[in-house]
Amino acid sequence: MKGLKLFVILLLALIPVAHLVSAYTVSSLILTVYGDGYVEVSYEILPDDYSSQIVLPLLGSYYENVIVEDENGEPLNYRLENGTLLIYNR
Repeated sequence: MKGLKLFVILLLALIPVAHLVSAYTVSSLILTVYGDGYVEVSYEILPDDYSSQIVLPLLGSYYENVIVEDENGEPLNYRLENGTLLIYNR
């Protein structure tokens, strides 16, 4: 019985956090490996309706020349930290 109460309390505590989880579908992922060891990673993702931001975990540990665009090639605001790309939808 004590375990059930703990489970219910934990579940109720996590309900407000549920809307913060970003939902998306990766429609394509292309990795291009160059002779000098660099790898170009191109994601195409489709966000779920009404998502205001997307949290995308990135491959690897070193990133440069990060470009985030919408379906029309327009730049999107983003923040890169700790191997995660936080993309702000319009």
